[in-house]
Amino acid sequence: HNHNHNTTKMDEELDMNNVEFEDDDLTLEEEEGNADDDANNDDDDDSVLDLTVQPQKVENAEEEAVVTAVGEKALLRPQRAAPRPPRPHGILAQKTPTRPPPPKSSSSISPKPIMEKEDFSDVQGVLNTGGMDKSQRHLFAIYACNLPLRSSNLHDKMLMYLRDQMEAVVKNDYSIVYFHNGLNSKNKPTFGWLRRAYSSFSRDYKKSLKSLYIVHATMFVRTVITMMKPLISRKFGKKIVFIRTLKELEEHIHLDQLYIPNSIKEHDKSLHVSSMRHNSTAQKIPAMQLFGVDLEKVDDSFMDEDTGMPMLMLDAMAHIRQHGLTVEGIFRRAANAVTLKELKNRINQGERLDFSSFGDIHIPAVMIKMFLRELPEPLLTFASYDNVIRVASMLEDTEEKLLLAKEIITSLPPKHFTLCQALFFFFSEVVEHEDENKMSASNMSIVIGPNMLWSQDFAASLGAMAQINTFTQYLMKNTKLIFT
Repeated sequence: HNHNHNTTKMDEELDMNNVEFEDDDLTLEEEEGNADDDANNDDDDDSVLDLTVQPQKVENAEEEAVVTAVGEKALLRPQRAAPRPPRPHGILAQKTPTRPPPPKSSSSISPKPIMEKEDFSDVQGVLNTGGMDKSQRHLFAIYACNLPLRSSNLHDKMLMYLRDQMEAVVKNDYSIVYFHNGLNSKNKPTFGWLRRAYSSFSRDYKKSLKSLYIVHATMFVRTVITMMKPLISRKFGKKIVFIRTLKELEEHIHLDQLYIPNSIKEHDKSLHVSSMRHNSTAQKIPAMQLFGVDLEKVDDSFMDEDTGMPMLMLDAMAHIRQHGLTVEGIFRRAANAVTLKELKNRINQGERLDFSSFGDIHIPAVMIKMFLRELPEPLLTFASYDNVIRVASMLEDTEEKLLLAKEIITSLPPKHFTLCQALFFFFSEVVEHEDENKMSASNMSIVIGPNMLWSQDFAASLGAMAQINTFTQYLMKNTKLIFT
């Protein structure tokens, strides 16, 4: 009789809470899911907790498990479950802890909003580009005189800007010219910052850097390099070249294609050196020479009678067609600078090279770029500069854009047109093998563009260089439409 009375009382309590109860067993998965429901509803109605039926005092563990399950079932929404085997005794029969509520949107793990592109206008003066150095590597210039003041807290932002601008070419060989003049106590970075800056550049940046020219170095620079020796690898240390004057720098780069602030020029003059402007066009060029001579005035002894093009260019293209179209990094990698200088002298003396005797497929590729870069008048000519920038600025590939590009090409002087046509059909062949050589039209334009055109009146800039590369890429993708 007492047993029936207790059962009736428990049923009444369940009825008072409007909860149906059919199954006295719960799986762990059901309990966890329902516990989550409880946690999520805590903020809406705390009174749900009052619905919990406290387990009755029982005599053994099995009855305790059943009563506990009954109490937990009171928290569930009315729901019928398929019968399941009795749950095992022990810890599995105990109530599963309630999970904490999910984190709110203000949590640190919430998705970050999409950030707008960083504005680097306040640090842009630190870096510029000089096109290519005389070893046919991309060239960047860093100016200490334009470093931000330490009080402005912009040095970290400047570092982001340097990486951002250099990222596009770090897969290719490149050089850096660091102009030290202008560094002072107000804009001098701390040694700790320099150490962090060096460490922040990935292996690609350090591996592809072939030369670091430090111009007008002081004892401070040499001391810093000495202090950083534990961080700097031996190979990297060999890439550092101290340059005393701009005249000495001219042996490595084209000064007329590099922006040099007046303060640096004045400092150089104070060291009692000659004029710093690149004067290769003013020098007397020997009558029998190929490099550095106007293409329309090259002596016939260097030219192929049938095509009207320099034999050097024909031989180089033929050798690459036969042996180098599938070579990874063709036109991207540099060759030995000493070897190139020796071969250049031999060519200028009238020797016709046999590229198969050198065992380096990158030599003819670099020779092509070197010849183009040392032309007094670029292959695409100074006169076409403004129109090239105009076409490159046109975002859509319209009929008008194609006609303007074709007009630029057809207006070139005869020998310029002939060589330009042959080169771009050849470049298109290289791009056709991009799956093997990794040289897409975009990658090719980065290494070829700076050698095709530059301004007669202005030093190279990052913006102008990008537009010239864009035009070069457009020619590679539309060679047949433009040149035929």
